[in-house]
Amino acid sequence: MSHQNITHIIQEFLRYLTALQTTELLLTAIDCLKEANRSTTAASHDITSVILQGYIHRLHGQVPEIVDKIYQQLGSIYQYQDRQIMMGVLAQLAHTYMAEVCSALLQFPLPIDRYASEMWHVLTKTCSYEDLTLLVNVLLKKLQLSPKVTGNYITPLAAASAFSKLLSMPKSSEVALYIFPRLLMALLVQVHYSIRHSVIKNSDSQEEFEPVGYIVAALKTLLLAARCYCEFTLIEKERGWELLTSCEDHHRGVGLIARVMLQTSYYYDVLRILYLLVPFLERGDEEHQITGLAFFSELLCMSEARRLPKQYSLYRLKRGLANENPVIRALCIKGLVNIAYWIGKEEVKIVLPAMTKALTGMDGRLFVEAVADIEKILNGPEGADCICDISLSLQELFSDVRKQCHTGWVLLQAKRQAGLPSHRSGFLLRSR
Repeated sequence: MSHQNITHIIQEFLRYLTALQTTELLLTAIDCLKEANRSTTAASHDITSVILQGYIHRLHGQVPEIVDKIYQQLGSIYQYQDRQIMMGVLAQLAHTYMAEVCSALLQFPLPIDRYASEMWHVLTKTCSYEDLTLLVNVLLKKLQLSPKVTGNYITPLAAASAFSKLLSMPKSSEVALYIFPRLLMALLVQVHYSIRHSVIKNSDSQEEFEPVGYIVAALKTLLLAARCYCEFTLIEKERGWELLTSCEDHHRGVGLIARVMLQTSYYYDVLRILYLLVPFLERGDEEHQITGLAFFSELLCMSEARRLPKQYSLYRLKRGLANENPVIRALCIKGLVNIAYWIGKEEVKIVLPAMTKALTGMDGRLFVEAVADIEKILNGPEGADCICDISLSLQELFSDVRKQCHTGWVLLQAKRQAGLPSHRSGFLLRSR
């Protein structure tokens, strides 16, 4: 029987099938590919072609089942032609149902195995630029999900792993630049979520894995895909990844990345991040706020930050000085000091009492860093009043026996971490 006749029969037959029956026929055709028989392969190809060309609208709602079937079959199909038929089904499904295909692929177990990796590769390779843009936006939405709200820690990690695969392909470099600010911040926030959970068990595979490694791998791939080679090298040199993945130092790692980008990145890229962070800081939980504020406070030294309305810069940071979290208070102090470079020290000095009050409850290292920031705007008689206020906060540190709060350690960190000259760090003791 000729190819044309077979196709005609299939078309006539499909007219009378329901959506569920059409899906079952497609799944059967995919399943038959593992028989490695020329006649069977030809018939399967004809069936899949007719369904995808004329009846793909019937597959809505069945996409996850079809994608899972392709994934399951890849391990038992070895002929190149047969695998191409299956990947053709995946590509055409994605063209019509990109969000559904993407969601189905994210359900596969972590770490991504060779078959899931092959599917992501084919999907990216066969996509048009418009489809690829849609794909990365779908993935970005999955990555931006808060595990604390959804209770699902797997989907954002799967999205990060998928980004690692996609961004490693040359075709994705333009898209990487398009979404760079949003993807960078989403990954940094997910690092903060993941370091609170050192080990996660995948409910599908029952394997345990460290989630933070997936996020950091995606961050590194993003920087390389966006051609941020100097930034990547400097972050490595300054142990940025170690800081970023530490519960205590995460905000310092984020700040380091921001400072590196200020030094080496294109002006337009950094400006896009600055403007993105304005609405970014209006939402989210504590992890979201700390990560965003750590980046934002460093960028406020840019002269372009003066374009921001005061309600989004100066007034926001003033409110943050009363936050319960000492890290947020320290970051607000840093941001206010950076604002002083272009708004003027006198306007920032008005809130010096609130800044010194915000030091209360900070541990040794955080305290020293915040004091070092405040000192940058001190000159004249108001410095003496400020020192008296700071000395009150110091009483807690002098009476605390913990290593990180010990006076000698504080003074040592004043020199090493905050870069204070010895004669200035000595004022802490004299003021007592």
